[in-house]
Amino acid sequence: MAKQKVQFTGVNKEILTWKSKTTAALKSQIGMLTSEGKGELISNLRGYVDHDPDGTIYRVAWKFPKHGIFLIQGTGRGYILEDGKVIRAVRKNNSVQRIGKKIERQPKDWFNPIIEARIQELSQKVSQYYADKAAEQIESIYASGTKRNYKI
Repeated sequence: MAKQKVQFTGVNKEILTWKSKTTAALKSQIGMLTSEGKGELISNLRGYVDHDPDGTIYRVAWKFPKHGIFLIQGTGRGYILEDGKVIRAVRKNNSVQRIGKKIERQPKDWFNPIIEARIQELSQKVSQYYADKAAEQIESIYASGTKRNYKI
């Protein structure tokens, strides 16, 4: 049985557009990094949406290679995160052994600043859509003649 393709409309179409523009902004941010592996990160970064059978989107997510997280934290290849700081060390027998004192890496958060900058736009689109839907329902109740007077 073939899976039926969902037609996104209204706010769901706007969410898809937002996701695509956000993915492009993330790729642009990665492109500004001077790190190795950014080409692989750009080519493998994918945005996804999860939706119910009616086409209502309930989640937006991105998948990318694991080294994208290492870039965000500034870790990997002999650098670890210890007490919120990047240090040159190795973990052995449940202990951390420092290697040298010089820290040559800094975290390069390419993901969170873009999401934080763009999430307000998504929030406004979704809240406006549901506010309009609520107003339409209230109007239809009054239009159907079911207006009631209540005494308190």
